Formats: sequence, C-alpha cells, structure tokens
Amino acid sequence: MGGSARTVMPGPQLVPRDRLDSWKEIASYLNRGERTVQRWEREEGLPVHRLTHQKQGSVFAYKEELDAWWQSRGERLETSGRVAEAKPAGRRRWLWPVIVAGIAVAVAMVAWLWPTGPSTISGARVVPLTASPGLEVYPSISPDGNQVAFTWNGEKLDNFDIYVKMIGPASPVRLTTSPAEDISPAWSPDGRWIAFVRLSPVGVMDALYVIPPMGGTERKLADIMLEYFPRTLHVPLLTWTPDSKQILVGGQGTQYGKGTLAAVSLETGEKRWLLAPPGKWVRDVGPSVSPDGARLAFLRCTGTSTCDVYTAWTKDEFRTLNEPRRLTFDERFANSPVWLAGGKDIVFTSGDPWQGRGLYRIAASGRNGGPHRLSPAGEDVQNVSVSPKGNRMVFSREQFDTNIWQLKLDAAGAAGSNPTKLIVSTRREFAPALSPKGDKIAFSSDRSGSPELWTAAGDGSNPVQLTTSGERRSTAPSWSPSAEFIVFSSIHKNESEVRIIAAAGGPQRRVTAGGRHESMPTWSRDGRYVYMISDKSGKNVLWKVPVQADSKETPLQISRMPAETHGFESPDGKYVYFGGKPAALWRVPSGGGEETQVAGVDLRGGLALCRQGIYYFSASDDFRTMMLYFKKYAGGESKLIATMPTYVYGPITASEDGRTVVFAEVDEMGGDLMLAEDFS
Repeated sequence: MGGSARTVMPGPQLVPRDRLDSWKEIASYLNRGERTVQRWEREEGLPVHRLTHQKQGSVFAYKEELDAWWQSRGERLETSGRVAEAKPAGRRRWLWPVIVAGIAVAVAMVAWLWPTGPSTISGARVVPLTASPGLEVYPSISPDGNQVAFTWNGEKLDNFDIYVKMIGPASPVRLTTSPAEDISPAWSPDGRWIAFVRLSPVGVMDALYVIPPMGGTERKLADIMLEYFPRTLHVPLLTWTPDSKQILVGGQGTQYGKGTLAAVSLETGEKRWLLAPPGKWVRDVGPSVSPDGARLAFLRCTGTSTCDVYTAWTKDEFRTLNEPRRLTFDERFANSPVWLAGGKDIVFTSGDPWQGRGLYRIAASGRNGGPHRLSPAGEDVQNVSVSPKGNRMVFSREQFDTNIWQLKLDAAGAAGSNPTKLIVSTRREFAPALSPKGDKIAFSSDRSGSPELWTAAGDGSNPVQLTTSGERRSTAPSWSPSAEFIVFSSIHKNESEVRIIAAAGGPQRRVTAGGRHESMPTWSRDGRYVYMISDKSGKNVLWKVPVQADSKETPLQISRMPAETHGFESPDGKYVYFGGKPAALWRVPSGGGEETQVAGVDLRGGLALCRQGIYYFSASDDFRTMMLYFKKYAGGESKLIATMPTYVYGPITASEDGRTVVFAEVDEMGGDLMLAEDFS
C-alpha cells in the first residue's frame, strides 16, 4: 500500500489482544470500508504496520494507536465532511413488489441475529406498557417523557388510529377516528402537536397531518406518496426539527418529487426535498434528528428487507444535507434509528423483518467496534422511542406467524368448503410447492432455527427437513416435472442464488444465469430448463437457464421488463406467465420476445398455474381482504373463488387438475409496547 506504513516488531507494552491483524479487522474496528482505511493510511497517516517477512498485503495495527489517531485526526475529518464512505460494489437495485402479499419477501426471509455483544443498558427495568389485543406500534414519547403516542388497530381490531397513553396504568385515549389508516405519530419537541401519516388506497396520494395531543381538530399539511411498506413493516416515517417548525418525511416515491426524504413546513405545508438516493429503487426512511439538530440519522433501504443506518450533517436549517455516511454494513433489515440524549449514540432494531429482531446501540461516530446488543430488550423488537432526557425508552415487541393452508375445489371450480390448515407449527411455514402429482409438498420453515426446505406428504404429514444451510436461507422451492429434483432460492446476506437438490436430499448444485442476485426458480415443462429472476443484465428480469451442468447452451434472457413473481411456463410450453408492475399479470414467449399484459387481472399476491388456467390473489385497497381468482388461458372474465379477511403471504401453488390451491396465511400478528425505565 502507501509508503507511510512502517515496518516494526510489536513492542512489549502492547499485548496481542490489542492488535488487529488484517485490513478487514482494522476496517471493522473503525467501522469503515477497507478501501477507506487504506486511503487513510496513504493520505492521513493512519498507523498501520507490516512485518518484514510478510507479503505486502499483510498488515496489523494497534487499537491504542488507532484510538490516538482518531482523537487527533479522525474527528476533524468527520467534522469537515472529509470522512467518505467506501461504496459497496454492485449494489443491487431491488424490486419493490406488493409487500402485503409478500411475494419477494418470502424469498428474502431471514432468521438472523447479530452476534450478542455486551449489554449497554445497565440496570434497566423492562415492563409491559400496553397489553391489549391487536398491534400497538410506532411509539413516540412526549417531550416531558410522561406520555407516549402510538398506532393501534383498536379493541375491535379494525383499522389503525393514533392513541395517546400516560406512562403507567392509564387507559389509552384515541385521537383520530378516520376510516383510513393513521400511522407513525411523531411528537413535536415543543409538545404542541403530534404529526402522523394518513394512508390512502394504493395509487392515491397519502397525507401528512398534525393534531393536538389532547385531541381536537386535525390539520392536513401536505400530500405525500409513500412507496415504502408502512402497512406491514412499520418503519417510522416522521421526525421533527428541534425548533418544531418542520417535519421530515421519508419513504416517498422518486417519481412524485426529487427524492424520498423531504422537509415540510408546519406553518405553510411547503415541501422541500433533502435527499436524492442513488438508484431508482433506493428509499430513505426512518429519519431521526440529533438533540442539537446538527445531524440526521435515517435508514437507506435497497430492498424489501435490506436497510442500513446512515447519518448526515444538516446545513442551513435543514435546507440541505451533507453527503450521508453509512454506519451499519450488514445489509440486514435495520429499523427505527433514534438518537440518545447527548447525541453521541444511536439505538436501532435489526434482524428479520417480522421475527427474531433485537435492539442495538452504535456510536454515531462509527467507532467502538460497531453495534452492541442491548440484552434486556428481548426479541422481536420493531420500533423504538427514547425520551429527550434519555431515562425512558419505549419499544414495540411484535409477533408474526404463518402457516400453510389449502382450499379444495369441486369439479366446477367452486370452493367446496372453507380453507383448512395443512402444515402448522409454532414457527413460520411459507412458500409451499405441490409436486406434479400432488402427493408431496415442499415448503420453507424456520422451525429448526433458520429458514430451510422441508418436504411432506400431500396431506401435510411426515415432514422431513431437506436442507441444513446454516447461515444461508433456503426458500421458494419448485419441483421438477419428474418430481426427482427441487430448485430453490438460497440467500446469504444480500446475495441470492438458485440451487438444485435431489428431492430425497443430498448435495446441492448451483444453477445460474450469471447474476449476483438470482431467485424464484421454476421448471420448464420438459425439465430441461429453469426459469429464474436474475440481475445479470442490470435489471431483475426473467432468464431461461439449462439445468445440465455440462450443457453447451447459454442462458437466455426472455423478458425485458422487471419481474416480481416466479415465472411459470404454460402447459403447452409456449408462454411464461409472471407478475410485474403495475400490479399486473404478463406473459412472454418461452423463447423470449415481447411481453403482453393479461387483461382484467389485478395481481396483488402470488399466482399458480394448472392445466385449465391461472389462480391468483388480489386484495382490497386497504389490504384487509384477500381474494382468490381463477382466469382461463383462453380469456374471459376472472372468476372469484374465495374471499379471505387475512393476509396471504408469499408464493402459492395449485395442483395440476386445479382442484387444490395451497398458500401461506398470516395466522398471528400482534404487538405490545414495552417500557424500559432508568435507561442509560
């Protein structure tokens, strides 16, 4: 590397445990990318050493010297805006599918926890703050620390409204009564207002409102169009500037403005765009302003379940922001970053979007070895709020469970009865796939600790674990026409690949079009090819890949527009049907060509093919009801098969004769608010 590195031997005053023995360890300790610390060595005198007998790339550094260097130079670099982050290579432009249906989320499902670090909540007492039925989410503590505003779907479990509750045994007071969904309250620092977002049906502008904390007349400030997933992922959208004159709003669509994060004036409702993220499908959400108003923390999300914590220095009373700096690098689903009193640390949640989540703390400077887990918080933590004095914390603890159901149809295609449970456990079961004869079913489950592939008899009996992938997540299976093999998505961090395994188990082999992100595989009818979504061309489109490892054929891109579901080949092998924007069903020739939209289909969930036609799920505008439809290949109107007042989650499957439809359903979704007293 640069000529500033010194060749020395370790002195006796520095013990081995204080030494970092690679660029990776040095970068991790400083919470920067390897290229950044290498540049600091060349340009800023970062103390890095080499041994004379080692190759040029072998380096080491002492924590004591790095700490001294940071005190003398690193903080000056940060303050002057010269601390530049290394940009990760090949960042994926993830698809933004219909989240409630969970099409792509089923592929991105994770059962992961950060390694447990030392607890930094000393003596905190954690007790329930609410224990009512339904979902209590999006907490926001009042400036005096004695009340909390939150979102709740009420005792009748109808729709989300804004509530306020005193800390203690008092009952919550309902502030809003709109039939629309009201979410993400944020208490103004002067205590006069609670801002919130009112959601509208899909495709209609949402709105930013304020209301007095004691109730009264609400006031609309501005139209906004959210393109993140507040209905299910519960990502905070709002924060106030310290002077209570502006509200920062995240998660908006780039086509409706110049960015995804804007400042809205409380007095006039004027909207000014603050951040334009790099990439069409990148979203900035979860804003949080430091106590002194000098910095902004937020989430930058590059996928449906891939968000990291960033910070940026504010300028000109929040008219502009400096170039953001990344704090977390694991490309997991971080959520709800909040500044602690004093402005030196940030707390946030991280893990799987719906289960196994923890609460973490990280230095805003990015030093001290990365995030540390706060052990008293427990699991399944989603949102967090901290009182301005820093002595109280309120966080939401949520539970999410899915099971696999089946619907039996008669010869005329009518539902013979209500859906019945097929595969059930206390963990999550999802992504079912019936074998060609319907005598077996493959599915994904985290009942063994992480998402793995399982198979069972067609009636759900005798489940057998097929994969043991460890840190990888296995999901979205598809049977070969002979039922001898299964292809599936294998996911590790923010990369995914398609693999094939024998239905009886055994070694796995990759099947690839050559992209970094490949998922949602299905088989061709002759068993010679696998269709998959791949980003090889720079977009997430459908590819047709030969299965044989020694095949001389090259992978073929068959669609030009992005795909958001599996691509299924028609029974005659002529077409591939898939879901794409805008909530539409498309077909493309199996050998590639021009896509054609299938008329009369409002696709807001999974789809499955049988010999006679296509089953697919749609949804009401408020997503409280899911509808199963059937459409014949020959055309005509879609036929409503069944209506279910619940969430249908991820891919669905149907038997070849069309008499059985199998899907995953959210059977339990609940959340309570927890209070951590004497937090420090």
